[in-house]
Parts: sequence; C-alpha cells; structure tokens
Amino acid sequence: FHTIYWYSILFALGLPLPKKIIAHAHWTLGKSKMSKTAGNVVCPFEVIEKFGADAVRFYMLREGGLSNDTDWCEEILIKRNNSDLAGAIGNLLFRALSTSLNSKQTLPNYDKLLFTEKDLLLINNLNQLKMKIYKYFN
Repeated sequence: FHTIYWYSILFALGLPLPKKIIAHAHWTLGKSKMSKTAGNVVCPFEVIEKFGADAVRFYMLREGGLSNDTDWCEEILIKRNNSDLAGAIGNLLFRALSTSLNSKQTLPNYDKLLFTEKDLLLINNLNQLKMKIYKYFN
C-alpha cells in the first residue's frame, strides 16, 4: 500500500524506480489485524521499556515473516528470549569463553592499524562482553 506513494515520489523526482520490493506480512493481535480504531494495538515504546530494544528486535525477526501474518504474544517473546538468546546463544558464548578453551583468558595481539573505526568499536564491545556475561552468570 505505502509503496504506491514511494513510487510516486521517486517517479516525480525523476529518480530510478526499484526493480523489486520486499515487504513483510502483518503483525496481528489475537489473530486480528492491529488497528488504532479497534483499540487492539501494542505500544512499541511500552514493550521496549519492559523488555529492551534488542529483545523485541530479536523476537520480531525470529517470529515475523515475509509471507505469513504473525500474532503478537508477550509470552512467546519471553520464551524466545529465554530459550534462544539466554539459553542457546548464552550457552555458546559461555562455552566459547570458558577457561578450558582459553586457559589464560587472553586474546591474540592485533595491529590496530588494520581495522576501521567500526572494527575497533566491535572489538572493544566484545572485550567488555566477557565481564558482562560473568556478571549475569554469578
């Protein structure tokens, strides 16, 4: 629906039109399309405040799809985050950072000149991740 407007704007500006558009399916609530008029909407700000942006983002990517509508369910959001994120991914990180694999708990040296600013930010975040994980496991 909204693509009609986007195409019209691009066409009016003389810009090239896309050859393909990928659109997602709808999110429903109680198997009904969400509607402000019907009053059956989920406030994203409240959900993000309650669960955090990453948890909501993961749930929407994990459960949502391109072809089939998906019903919003807080219980499934909690289940997915507990089983997939905290369980599977947390377990993987814990095992990968364990002392049995890296007994000295050291990282290899690297030349900072080989990395972009984004790379260095990622390395810094990963270095801090270990302590964050230990904080939550203890």
